[in-house]
Amino acid sequence: MINLYLKEDSKGELRGVNWKGKFIFSVLNTKKMVSVQFKSKTVEFSKSSYDILLLEVSKAFNLDVNRISLKNLDGKVLTSASFHTVRNDEIIFLKDFGPQISWKLVFLLEYLGPILLHSMGYYWYSPTQTRAKLFFIMNLMHYLKRLGETLCIHKFSHATMPLKNLFKNCTHYWFFGSVCLLGVYSPSYTPLVAVEGNALNSLVFAWCFCQVSNLKCHLILSNLRQDGGTQRSIPFGYMFSLVSCPNYFFEIIGWLIVSVVSGSLFTLFFTVLGKYNYVTIKE
Repeated sequence: MINLYLKEDSKGELRGVNWKGKFIFSVLNTKKMVSVQFKSKTVEFSKSSYDILLLEVSKAFNLDVNRISLKNLDGKVLTSASFHTVRNDEIIFLKDFGPQISWKLVFLLEYLGPILLHSMGYYWYSPTQTRAKLFFIMNLMHYLKRLGETLCIHKFSHATMPLKNLFKNCTHYWFFGSVCLLGVYSPSYTPLVAVEGNALNSLVFAWCFCQVSNLKCHLILSNLRQDGGTQRSIPFGYMFSLVSCPNYFFEIIGWLIVSVVSGSLFTLFFTVLGKYNYVTIKE
């Protein structure tokens, strides 16, 4: 009876040896490999799982794991679910999205702008009209609610966003959602639609209901995911059985009410622009 042992040589290859260490036979290396190409550099990695490969790639190319993604030859972004389609020894490509910024900080910057700008416009013009005062209160309360949700409720599936997108995101809220609407506070401003008395009170009540309902939907969605998790579950309860995205539904209704209260076409334009982005992103 001959005892054989497996030993790895200096090249990482397995060899069969006897008890004296004498070479007997070679063992074929069947380890699955995949090559990752970035610019003019190509590095070979062991094909294990997508998450492990992504971490190894980020270390090899000295890039933060949050700023990179992997694509196959067809240009399709690879995920944990589709990684099994990558063939052994296939070349995949690394995409660098550039410097990143945390999603929480993005949201805080987006919402802080309207709070400051609307406050400046309100105290600059010091409006006396009831609808202008309501318009200010609605904006202030809405964005304060969003700040609170960002700090205490929202859980992000992605840790960061490309820094280059920050200007576009802030422009939506700071310019279209704030600067363009400051004219509502002017003493010379006349709303396009006459709303007063019980009709105005009903609109305010409906707006408050939408804000509370939107908050409740966000709480339900937040409870579906653990801190730092990326899992996606199907929400249920409240309006989720009737509307596919009730959080956006109440958001849209709330901003339509603000548009009527302000009587401004700019407010309506901001509402349509923002909610169009919601629909296209979710589809």
